[in-house]
Order: sequence, then structure tokens, then C-alpha cells
Amino acid sequence: MNQRITPAEKGDAAAYERYVTQITLLHRMLIASMQCKQTVDESHVKELRTLLSAFEKAYFTEEERRHSH
Repeated sequence: MNQRITPAEKGDAAAYERYVTQITLLHRMLIASMQCKQTVDESHVKELRTLLSAFEKAYFTEEERRHSH
């Protein structure tokens, strides 16, 4: 998924903010998934699901989300 995130120039503030949000969420998802593998603590699963939902909203447009469900 990281390969699909296109870097944005800082000059385009909206695109750059979206890029940083997406990359940050993906990094947090990577950490949460690693924690899920290392322990049976269900809080990590809950965190990963929350992050996945946030990433879906940050990556897909509203119209794309409507068509995917």
C-alpha cells in the first residue's frame, strides 16, 4: 500500500497534508499489526481497526467509499 501513496510537494498544502496523514496512518498501522503479532492484548486489534478506518477516509474519496461497500 505504501507504494500507492504519491509524495506531494510542500507548495501544495492540501496535497502535502493528505500525503503526511496517509503515511503517518500507514506507519501507525504497521506498528499496531506488529504488536498484534507479538501479544494477545486485544487493545492492539482495536487500535488497528480504528487506524484502518481512519486510513480508508484519508485515502478514498467519499464517492469511492460509497461504491466499495
